Amino acid sequence: MVFTCQDKAYTAPGALGSRKGRRFREFWFSAENRNRLAMLNPARDCRHHCVAAAKNRALDDNLSLDLDHTAFV
Repeated sequence: MVFTCQDKAYTAPGALGSRKGRRFREFWFSAENRNRLAMLNPARDCRHHCVAAAKNRALDDNLSLDLDHTAFV
């Protein structure tokens, strides 16, 4: 089973789908996963602490300063 994040691992709301019988790459680029990711709305679905929030803010801050930084992140 593949989940949206480590916080939601092993929960029904966090499940993206199963990769049983296929490679991860096949699952990841499948229409099933694309549709599930398109339906994911963090403002609605992640209304709790996020263990990656500080990292995400740091990445966003660094990437918003100068596009040349993307090579170093």
